[in-house]
Amino acid sequence: MYGASRTAYPSWYVEGFAEYFMTATFKPDKVTLGKANTNRASWLIYAKWLPTERVLARRFGPDDKDSLSKFYAQSWALTHYMFRTPGMESKFTSYLTDVAKGADPVEAFKANITPNIGHFEITLRRYLSSKKFTYTSIRRPAKTPASVNITTLSPAAGDLLLVMADLDKGYSPPENKDRATEIVTSLAARHPNTPEAARAQAVLALRYGDKADARIRLDALLTAAPKDDQLLRWRADASETPDESLDYLVRAFKINANDWWTLWHYALAKGARSHRISDNTLEVLARAAELAPQVSGLSIHYAIALVRSGRFDKAETVLAPVANNPHGGPMADFASALAERAAAKDEPGFLALLETGIPPEKDETSA
Repeated sequence: MYGASRTAYPSWYVEGFAEYFMTATFKPDKVTLGKANTNRASWLIYAKWLPTERVLARRFGPDDKDSLSKFYAQSWALTHYMFRTPGMESKFTSYLTDVAKGADPVEAFKANITPNIGHFEITLRRYLSSKKFTYTSIRRPAKTPASVNITTLSPAAGDLLLVMADLDKGYSPPENKDRATEIVTSLAARHPNTPEAARAQAVLALRYGDKADARIRLDALLTAAPKDDQLLRWRADASETPDESLDYLVRAFKINANDWWTLWHYALAKGARSHRISDNTLEVLARAAELAPQVSGLSIHYAIALVRSGRFDKAETVLAPVANNPHGGPMADFASALAERAAAKDEPGFLALLETGIPPEKDETSA
């Protein structure tokens, strides 16, 4: 959903959309779409529902597990109703458009769907148990032969695959250092003198603070593979100065012009966090955000650059999907606060919020 559009969908629809399409089933002769998920249906049948206004506004904390389960179930029910009820498409489109423009999701629902939300809940309950609750069955065309080539990873690459994926996220909690060191050291001993082990040791040093060691290890790897854009990205991250970092990022860009991490960090090395950047650098950051809209930290940095350039409306638009993240948490709260300052065109207040620091993204590459 993030990849297809930068639209700021309401939280319930983000999850309801996912819940609706996750029930698709694929059989040799047909595809079905729109059936109920047993777990979600159970919550709707046996649990007391959240008030619909709370679902629309997502007024509960991420640690409220009971409410979260009800939220998922009711979001699915709402989405199913909107998708499959005759005459609802235009109303629902108007509702989503208003929310994307910054309207309160509850007030927009009243304006576009129904002014009586309490009565709507009764309608929704009746819908779920009526013959109006339908699903789609699509005939599947005959299968066609496909040619598949399988390449086996080296033993070292196979053993280090998940370790490298974790280290390359960028966010490495200090409390994980000893365990990460133990794992990498053990695997490197199992696969001595392999490029994969050497890469893991270099990134381990980079992520846990020994950038001098990381530079030595990465320089050795780059001697053997000077056009490896991933090594160049890591070497940029290990650099001692912004100019040195820029040199490696430019080299990485020439090899892979569509790597969002390279574009993002190029803009950061140009000072996107601390001062107004040139329009050219802002375009670089915009391209990075276009390539990886799901990375919240990148959206935050893009919004910062937009505010410093006086483009408050665009900054608010960029922040809205992060603020509406249905999983909530510190990043969504932070983005929401920033969006309020952007909407008010309050640059000093916006920048003052940044002094507290951007919350880390535990599941995404951060900077």
